[in-house]
Amino acid sequence: NYYSFIITDSLLRGDESKQIFVQDNFARTDTTHYTLRFVHAILNDSVGGVKNVDVYSTRRAANIFSNIAPGTVTAFKTLP
Repeated sequence: NYYSFIITDSLLRGDESKQIFVQDNFARTDTTHYTLRFVHAILNDSVGGVKNVDVYSTRRAANIFSNIAPGTVTAFKTLP
């Protein structure tokens, strides 16, 4: 198995929300595709509170990920 350890701030602060440890579940793709996931790691936004976000692709003219909540790691998505 493969895993990702994502650090969003200093580990010395001792706040576990600054660390994200997830298992990487993805299928191997050919050279015409890639796998992508999104990590919403902004847990404390001082400008109007933390909000769910969308990730928009200009190439596809659509959202790749939609309504992602803070502290969320999406599953891998295969894209051309």
